[in-house]
Amino acid sequence: LGGFLTPFLLSTGEVNPVGLFTYLAVLDLGLLVVAWRMDSWMSIEPLSLAGTYLIYALWLGESYAENYFIPAFLFLVLFWMMFHAVHAIRIIRGVATYSRFRLGLASLHGALFYILLYALLNIDHPDWRVPATLVVAILYGSTSLAARGRSAGDGVFLQSTLTAIGLVICATFIQFKGMALAQYLSVEALALTWAGSQWRLRSVWGGGVVLFAVAFLFLLGAAGALFASPSEPFTPILNIRAFTFLLLVAGLALAALLVGRLEQPGARAVRTVLHYAWCGVLLLLISLETNDFFAQMIRHAGVTREQHLVFLRAMVMPVVWGAYALLLMLGGRLEENRPVVSSGLGVLFLAGCAAIVRGLTYVPIGEMVPVWNERVGLLLLVIAGYGLARKIVAGRTPVAGAAAQLAGGIQAGIILLFLVLITGEIWDYYALAIYRLALVAGPVNIVEEMSRLQNLRQLFLSAGWLVYSIILMALGLWRRARPARIQAIILFGVSILKIFIYDLSFLDTLYRIFSFVGLGIILLAVSYLYQRYRGIILGSPEATGTP
Repeated sequence: LGGFLTPFLLSTGEVNPVGLFTYLAVLDLGLLVVAWRMDSWMSIEPLSLAGTYLIYALWLGESYAENYFIPAFLFLVLFWMMFHAVHAIRIIRGVATYSRFRLGLASLHGALFYILLYALLNIDHPDWRVPATLVVAILYGSTSLAARGRSAGDGVFLQSTLTAIGLVICATFIQFKGMALAQYLSVEALALTWAGSQWRLRSVWGGGVVLFAVAFLFLLGAAGALFASPSEPFTPILNIRAFTFLLLVAGLALAALLVGRLEQPGARAVRTVLHYAWCGVLLLLISLETNDFFAQMIRHAGVTREQHLVFLRAMVMPVVWGAYALLLMLGGRLEENRPVVSSGLGVLFLAGCAAIVRGLTYVPIGEMVPVWNERVGLLLLVIAGYGLARKIVAGRTPVAGAAAQLAGGIQAGIILLFLVLITGEIWDYYALAIYRLALVAGPVNIVEEMSRLQNLRQLFLSAGWLVYSIILMALGLWRRARPARIQAIILFGVSILKIFIYDLSFLDTLYRIFSFVGLGIILLAVSYLYQRYRGIILGSPEATGTP
């Protein structure tokens, strides 16, 4: 304490960095010799380190000027060399006492030295920051290679390796910004994962996994990552954003393969997370590219055309997601890769939900052609995708014991999508008629005619559901598909309730009486058929032997 207080106690107020730092160097040399000779006096080294760098930091903040750069730089390097030399000599001689304490001290030394070096260079020579960082990284990398294979050198190897890696990453952050930063971080993350898998060092490949997450976050924050610039021409896939995303996806997929070969604690869970990650990042890229493709057309369209393009974008997106889901499911099944298959199923579910939400309404209604329109075609494509997905999961699947349940769930999705298609077409057929009626001028009683069209829409909607439920029941009996028969019964019941509670409320009394009589006859017939063929309809295995 007296040694490090001496410069303050004897200060004359004159700035003399050479004298100050020479005194500190001589003092450190003596203290380090004592620390080397007296191994158990381990507190001397960290106190010397703290005193030296504290005085240097105070001088740098209060007395530094540009003409002092050379002595400041040289003495800072000298201080690092002195403390690092003691560390290196212990490695060569295999000194293993207080190993954890000294490894922590070496890490602290590297951090303090680099912070002061960065601060010094950042004042007058910011262009030197990256080369200096890389040089220090090379020095620590050399130390790690020297320590490898020596007695008590494993901890030093790991500490020096992580320090060198951290410095390279710091240089990347200094040099690059935006998508370029995400690109280099992705490459470095893959390199880290590969090195960690080769060396069987969990902390190294785990650091690579963390760096992938950092790369993804910086990619999302980069300009143009989520939305293409409206002032520049956009080419789907052939753009810098797609390249950056694909680089990250490739890195995540390769990292999953590397980690999957390891027999270390947590490796299997990390492999699963990496597979889910690259599937999700690729889904995000596909969605962004599709969105910006339509956004470019929307910017140059008129009002009506703009509405139609917005609708098309919402309908095309589920088709694109469905195609991607099929590729994931097929590839995952071929490779017996459960996370990829599960990702495909998740994307397929997302595609179905989006198609259901957007497929109920056609926009703009004035341009709709009943049955022969984009909604029908796109919904049929989504349904076809669900059908192919059902065939993929119907066979052997890596999701053990879930093939039948998955196939049943996908089949339920197909039934629901067809219901949305039927509902949307019937609803919008009358919406189109109402829209055209509103454009008519003259003595026509528009209010009364609109009320009639709305009532007809509700009746035909119920009739469509009834017919669809009957077709579903027939198909369920033919294909021995119990879930289809159950859904047919549910849809039939909902349709009947809708007719009773709502549809018949706007009829005149006489028509309502006849309608109730007709419905009663239908229900009696259905009840009789259900009671007679209940075993076949419900598909009881004991009664019928059918699934």
